[in-house]
Amino acid sequence: MCLNSVHERNTQNGLHKNKITTHRNGSSKHHCLDLPAVANLHFLFMKTLVFIVIVLSFISCNKNAENLSGRLVKMESTDYTGQVLTTDYKYDSQKRIIEIRQYLNNFDSAYVVTINYNGNEITLLSNPNTEPLYDQSEEVRLTVDESGKLLRRIEFIHGISKSYPGQPPETFRYDTLIYEYDVAGLLKSTSESMYDSIFVNANFTSSTRLSSNVSYTNSGGNLISTDEYVVYPRITRQGSNVDTSGGSSEYHNTFSYSKGFPNLADFRNAVILNEFKLYYESPFNSNYKNMPDQVVRNSTDRDSRGAIIFTGSSTIDMDRAYGSDGLLTSVNIPSHNTPYNNIQFIYGK
Repeated sequence: MCLNSVHERNTQNGLHKNKITTHRNGSSKHHCLDLPAVANLHFLFMKTLVFIVIVLSFISCNKNAENLSGRLVKMESTDYTGQVLTTDYKYDSQKRIIEIRQYLNNFDSAYVVTINYNGNEITLLSNPNTEPLYDQSEEVRLTVDESGKLLRRIEFIHGISKSYPGQPPETFRYDTLIYEYDVAGLLKSTSESMYDSIFVNANFTSSTRLSSNVSYTNSGGNLISTDEYVVYPRITRQGSNVDTSGGSSEYHNTFSYSKGFPNLADFRNAVILNEFKLYYESPFNSNYKNMPDQVVRNSTDRDSRGAIIFTGSSTIDMDRAYGSDGLLTSVNIPSHNTPYNNIQFIYGK
């Protein structure tokens, strides 16, 4: 067995001949060999066999190394206080991600996601222990087309309060997201509908029905801008009292490519990696030409009556580095306005 191999091969060979039978003119004769000759023949045969096994093992190691080359196996995200969030990826024999583990500063406690595949359906399951208020379970079901593009995302989250006395409040979330693409295979729009509710008891419930639409503008093979509109009316019932609240939000992102960073990374599991994509990055998609070096974000929040209650604007600058194989190895954020200021991408060798 060699490093980075995915299969362990055990080969056993035996030599059981102690005589040679020849056929000449229809007759057979048995020529018994003396022991020294047998020993020499056995030695030469085994020496040759060992050489062949070594050569095959070397080829196997190189083949397995090639299979692992360029596969994303780890990400390390460092925040502005020096804490490091590590994300490990585990694969099956078909190079599909089947498990994701996230942990902070090498702590034993980890957020684990298991991933199952069934035809064009992908299911992600997790029971994160990082939520401080709820014991929570999450299930995400993805539907992809024959080329691997994501068509639909359905999410269900159930949480039970950890510290509430008596009957604990429960939270439920049902979320459906639909994706559309242009002829170049780039994301064109998404539409979302979500039902989010909190159940305390029969006399107290709160529910939100959110709807969201995002349009993606592409030009020259790159994502130029995204425009998102969200409406989230909320109804709270406590006994006979009914309160209506909520509001709406707008998010506008503009992407720049002045540094010409190439769009080169491990896209073989893009549909899974996009589940954990940071909000300011463009989607993982091999059809884009470049990766952005700057994102300008503008947001506006309104209450249920339409009055503006918040506006914000930020500019995120990004420096990117690439390895000798051309793949993205790091992203640095010098503007100090994102969760992490450095992200490392580590690939298999």
